[in-house]
Amino acid sequence: MKLLLCILAAFGRIIHAHSWYNESEARQFALISSVGYCEILDEVYTWTCTPCRESGIRLAPGKIRVIDSDGFNQSRFFVGAFQDQPGCLLSFRGSDNFYNFITDFDVWKQMQVVDLQDCQGCFVHRGFYILWKYMRTQVMDALEEVGCAPNGSNNVLSITGHSMGASLTHLAMFDLNHRGYNIMKSYSFEAARVGNQAFADAFNERFPSHVVRITNNMDPVPHLPPIFLGYTHVQSEVFYGATGQFKICTETEDPSCSNQFSNLASMIMYHLGDHCTSPLLTHGDMCHPVGCLKEQRSVLI
Repeated sequence: MKLLLCILAAFGRIIHAHSWYNESEARQFALISSVGYCEILDEVYTWTCTPCRESGIRLAPGKIRVIDSDGFNQSRFFVGAFQDQPGCLLSFRGSDNFYNFITDFDVWKQMQVVDLQDCQGCFVHRGFYILWKYMRTQVMDALEEVGCAPNGSNNVLSITGHSMGASLTHLAMFDLNHRGYNIMKSYSFEAARVGNQAFADAFNERFPSHVVRITNNMDPVPHLPPIFLGYTHVQSEVFYGATGQFKICTETEDPSCSNQFSNLASMIMYHLGDHCTSPLLTHGDMCHPVGCLKEQRSVLI
C-alpha cells in the first residue's frame, strides 16, 4: 500500500510539473528573445521582422522602443505594449560575446553586498547589478513612454532575455516588482547565476510560478559564476538535453538537469555552440535570427 501511495504521489508531482510548463509559450518567448539580436531595426519597430511575426505575440504599432546602451558592454533591450491585452513586454539581449562576458563581468569574483529592497542577507554579482542599475532608468522611462507606468492600471509586465539578458531578466523582475510592476509569466534562456541562496529564496518566494529558466545541454554559461563562490540559481529550470527533449527540474541545482555536467573547462572548449542553440526555434539558433541580420556574425553570448 505504501509503495502504491509513493508511486501515485510521484505521478502527481510529474503531472503538476508538466502542467505549468507550456512549450508553445516557451517557443514564443524564445523568438522574442532572439529579436534582440536583430540588426534591421526598422522591422522591429514595425513588428514585421521574421521572429516578431513568428512569435504570434502582437505589439501595438508606435509603442515599441529599442534602446542600445552604447559604451556599456553593448547592452540592448526593447519594450513594447501588447496590442491585444493589457501590459507590456520587456526583453534583454545577451552580451557581445563569451569572452566579453567573462572579462567584463569578472565572473570569478566573490559576490558583493548591494542595495536590494526587501531582501535581507541577499548578495548578487556586482557586474550584473551595476549593469541593471545603469539600465533601470532607461527601462522605466521606455515602459512609461509606451503606456506601462508602475502602480497604474497598465502595470503588467512579461520579461524575457537570453544569456546576460537572462540574468538581467531575473534582477529586473525582482526590482521592478518592488517598484510597482505586476510581473506575469516570464522566460529566461541560458542565464548565469545571479546571487546567493538568500536572493534565490527571496526570488522564488516572490515568483513561485512566474518564471521559467530554460537551459540547453552542455552550455557553460548556466554554470557561471560557480557554485563554490556561493552562487545559486533561481527556480524553475526546464532542461533540454542533446536530443532536444525537455525535462522539468524539481530541484534548484538539479543534478539530473544542467547541473549534471561539471567539467566547466571542457564545456567552454567544446560546447559554446550549445549557448545559442535552441530546440525551441525552427532554425535552432537564438543568436542569429532568420531575416534579421545584415551579415553573418560570430556567435553572441
